[in-house]
Amino acid sequence: FGSSHFGPSRFSARSCLAGPGVARAAKNRSWFCWSRPRRVRPSAAAMFQILLAVFLGLPLLILILSETLLLILFDIRWLPPLSCMFNKSPFKGTFDRSQIPPHPEVPESLLAKCEVLDILGVRWLRAMGTTAQRVETVCKIMLAYNTVSTTL
Repeated sequence: FGSSHFGPSRFSARSCLAGPGVARAAKNRSWFCWSRPRRVRPSAAAMFQILLAVFLGLPLLILILSETLLLILFDIRWLPPLSCMFNKSPFKGTFDRSQIPPHPEVPESLLAKCEVLDILGVRWLRAMGTTAQRVETVCKIMLAYNTVSTTL
């Protein structure tokens, strides 16, 4: 049974399985049913989708499922994005803006170090000088404008 060194014999497994006519056709055609199937290579788009699913989809799914389990089983709500959706503020009631004092005026000495720009109807201050002087001026302006007395 089988083939010798000089090619397939007359009595091969092919001829036993399918009959003499089919065996003759099989000898002459390499694409016949006994030949090995070709390996189909995935396209670049398919490979990209597979990699995207493996590296983005699965970790996101695991993260959301683990956060959901932590929320349900242990009532832990500090992991984003669930913390943004399910956390409740500890503050109750309404906000009374009149209780907060207005912003203080920025000193004229700091405003003198700035150039006033009007862009689309919005007033901007641009500090002048070297980079270090500009950073220092802007920091002093922010501190002067945002520092308010919180003692009521």
